[in-house]
Amino acid sequence: MSRRPNIIDGDHNIQINGDHNVVNPIIIGTSPLLTKTQIYDILVLFTESDQSDPGGVNASDPAPITEKLAFNRAHKYNILLRGQIPNYELLNVILESVPNSQLVVDSLHRIYLDAVEIDQTSGDIIVGGGDDKLDTIRETITQRIYNHKGRDVDTYSLEQIEAFVLALMLYGVWKCKILVNPRSPEVESGGVR
Repeated sequence: MSRRPNIIDGDHNIQINGDHNVVNPIIIGTSPLLTKTQIYDILVLFTESDQSDPGGVNASDPAPITEKLAFNRAHKYNILLRGQIPNYELLNVILESVPNSQLVVDSLHRIYLDAVEIDQTSGDIIVGGGDDKLDTIRETITQRIYNHKGRDVDTYSLEQIEAFVLALMLYGVWKCKILVNPRSPEVESGGVR
């Protein structure tokens, strides 16, 4: 797969990546910048803690991250996730080189499905309350890593784990496995409300 180079758009301070995701490079918050080794080690803790079977996931044309966050009413995370761009970019590089990275995507999708509300009549996902859903996802992933039996408590602080979790969530939103993609066939056909 060829990657288009990143384009910086002059005075607008907006970065457009090859995947059409528009990212404002303003760093918000005081989350630590993680090293490649730290991200890999915490990623191992996350993948080893998932014991469930992979589920089928739907692939559709991705919408820009900001569009997904707005559609799902996740305005708080539109701000929080911006501060994780450097960690997200490093995580993305690592996941491209990991042979079983689909396990990470599947696990994120299952965590998301546990956090959503389902319409009892139609069985469709109810869109909205994105900040609450992402809070639940954030807590689930953080606890999974923090409570992993193989985690050395002196190696990674809770702050470092939380920075990783936000970067992983940004990856999940980008991959359309966390939050409803407003460009998905289900949304376009009216199957998601």
